[in-house]
Amino acid sequence: MTGIETGTLAVCVSDSPLDGSLFPLPTDDNLVVIDASNARTCIEVENIIRGEVWAAFDSGPNRRIVISNLLEGLYDSTVPTREAARMLGRVKSRLNTLVELGAEITVYCQRRKDTGTRSHFCASLCASADTIQFLSGT
Repeated sequence: MTGIETGTLAVCVSDSPLDGSLFPLPTDDNLVVIDASNARTCIEVENIIRGEVWAAFDSGPNRRIVISNLLEGLYDSTVPTREAARMLGRVKSRLNTLVELGAEITVYCQRRKDTGTRSHFCASLCASADTIQFLSGT
């Protein structure tokens, strides 16, 4: 080990739509919150992870990052499910790399029932997490 502590990936799942009031955030100046709900396509989700999340990781010593609504853009029906699954794999790989470098990442996502062939996306993300929390009311 090189002296850098490994971080963690936590996934918080809700059956309800996610908004700022659903999940409590600690007050911490070093915490970076990224709302991925602006991503309307799979490619935009990847760009958020590649751009905003990496930039947040590089910007501070604490490296605490919260990502809300990560899966929403991956439900883009204009992209074949197989390609969306590959993109999810790349996103998880990038998050895992950041965790190995010491990032503390918390991902909030909604467990949806209307995802068809993409119903396994939430479970796949949870499988890569160090901890999983199901939010009350789910």
